[in-house]
Amino acid sequence: MEKLKSKWDKGITIMLEKNADEPIVLAAKDLQKDLMILSGQTEGVLIAQDGTETDNSCPATIRIVNFAGKSQSFTEVEQELKGYVGLHTEHVVWQTEAYMVQVQDGQVIIAGYDTLGTVFGIYAFSGKVLGVNPMYRMNDLLPKRNEQFYIEDTCFFSEPRKIRFRGWFLNDEDLLSDFKEDHGKRNIDYRFYQNVMKPDVLDTILETALRLEINLIIPSSFVDIANPAEEELIKAVCRRGLYISQHHVEPMGVSYFAADAYMKKHGTEGEVVSFIQNRARMEEIWRYYAEKWAVYKDHVIWQFGLRGKADQAVWKTDSSISIRPEDRGRILTDAIATQYRIVSETLNGEEFFSTATLWMEGAELYGLDCLKIPEKTIVIFSDIGCTQMFGDDFYRVKRKPDQKYGIYYHVGFWGEGPHLAEGCDLRKMEFSYKKAVEYDSLYYSILNVSNLRPLHFSAWVNAEILKNPEGFEQEKIVQRVLQANFGESAVLAEKLYKEYYSAIWDMGIEEELKLCNKHGFYYHDYGEIPYPEYPATDGVLRRIGLSSLKEMFYIENVEEKIPRLKESEKRFAQLLKEIDEAEALMAPETVDYLRKFLKLQTSYMLQLTRWCLACHEYMSNGQTIKSAEDAVGCLETILEERKVLEQGYWQGWYVGDKKMDIRDLLERTRRVTGL
Repeated sequence: MEKLKSKWDKGITIMLEKNADEPIVLAAKDLQKDLMILSGQTEGVLIAQDGTETDNSCPATIRIVNFAGKSQSFTEVEQELKGYVGLHTEHVVWQTEAYMVQVQDGQVIIAGYDTLGTVFGIYAFSGKVLGVNPMYRMNDLLPKRNEQFYIEDTCFFSEPRKIRFRGWFLNDEDLLSDFKEDHGKRNIDYRFYQNVMKPDVLDTILETALRLEINLIIPSSFVDIANPAEEELIKAVCRRGLYISQHHVEPMGVSYFAADAYMKKHGTEGEVVSFIQNRARMEEIWRYYAEKWAVYKDHVIWQFGLRGKADQAVWKTDSSISIRPEDRGRILTDAIATQYRIVSETLNGEEFFSTATLWMEGAELYGLDCLKIPEKTIVIFSDIGCTQMFGDDFYRVKRKPDQKYGIYYHVGFWGEGPHLAEGCDLRKMEFSYKKAVEYDSLYYSILNVSNLRPLHFSAWVNAEILKNPEGFEQEKIVQRVLQANFGESAVLAEKLYKEYYSAIWDMGIEEELKLCNKHGFYYHDYGEIPYPEYPATDGVLRRIGLSSLKEMFYIENVEEKIPRLKESEKRFAQLLKEIDEAEALMAPETVDYLRKFLKLQTSYMLQLTRWCLACHEYMSNGQTIKSAEDAVGCLETILEERKVLEQGYWQGWYVGDKKMDIRDLLERTRRVTGL
């Protein structure tokens, strides 16, 4: 196909329709930014609207058209579009979020079925035609300037949507909340969540999500819309055209903390936060929050359920509730039905989307048919966060023919990790999503991405799976993502990533059973599988080390884990050597990415592993100065090496490290060892 050269010295015009929707305008501005970086120009890439006079000397025009709201029939619109450059509209499946992109004779048409389809089409042009890395806001792989820029004639279309909602949940977002100056304070008695993320920080993630055709965001943990600073996050999501939802610990947008704050604000402080003991007040609070969330109408996917304080079952904080499943199910059924009614009344009977997450006790009650969920509410199954595998409830709960089902999946999971380093084996993700298809449970997918940046690789792979969940080939997806990040070195990088995941050892079935029994998960026996079922990710290593120091007692029998820790140490150390050797074979920008992410994460996991071993050695074998110095040195190395990620926009990235909290680990280690 003949390459057609765009003359950057005379500029490009991005032509929007009059009164284009704000999400389309924002995406067009991102495209303008991409083109400016690629061309090295700060001028010459213009955005105009139909009817606006433009410089006729501009040889290239990118015309953006949104079918939504057109007064003509689709046939008439298609004929109108064909008048531009003979647009091949007959090939596109015009459905929700569909788009097509055509480049002909240096002219570009991007047409979308609706607003989000148009937005996705804009970013698809940027990624597929201009070659812009969709994760560049997260991974620092900026578009490469090329003054001799060429584009080819092409025409492509979006694939038919198989998953209605494809989302990210920014959970345990300690780094995102704190690395820029405070946007505002949160009214919450929980040390991990004191600051509100700045909207511009969130917007970098929203832009990235849209580039990957993600259409749903839960922007933070414990969002309280009654706090103006937190409502800004909700506004930021909606102005980008995305759907927004709520964490399962905050049904109706009301966490235990939000309900408590409401009572203090409205002069009822001291009343119990309980649907059972204080029903009238809880309904009042739900209605108050429903009215605030209803402002964002079509963007909201309402969350229904009943939770106690800090993600516990409601009977953990209300001992008056019977232990009988029938009674507990009746209470949750009543609460969800009440919430559904309140939303319906608030929206004056308009249709709305809603979910109910079968997290822990909800799965048991639903499986026993003790919990009834409204037919139009999407039922969400969760994996066991730290294992990234579904529990037994996913397999034994019978699906109802008139209900929609979805999944909540974790590539980030605080407590047992992963948190600051990748830890979800991609083969495991492949297995789990194919099971979700098999069990007809993929109308909705929400992915816990924590702070996203450290986990951007697995989040990207997941987004690619969601584009074709029924027929995806994991290996090809991984190769495609690696090609975007490593170019000609993708094959070498694939080998290194495989070794990284293989170096993470398995805590074993016994530990997993303890975990399930403690937290109310439902163990499922998968038999022999080729990857760790309960991987010892960074959160797990933190617990092992603190358990050795007698600072935490979540991990028992550390002595039995020492051989596996030593084997993992060897594998991470060997991988680090291989990464050093690989650097000599890669282009400079690729080496920079390799060092910032795979090399840093490998060293981070290596140093955490060595810290665990040194802590155990110190406490078990005579409290020697050497083992104390080794333990302290490992953490100091992490603090020094991770500065590589604190550059440019991301300066101060680790200021908010409150969950892994390497500085705290260092202080504890020094205190115990006396150094």
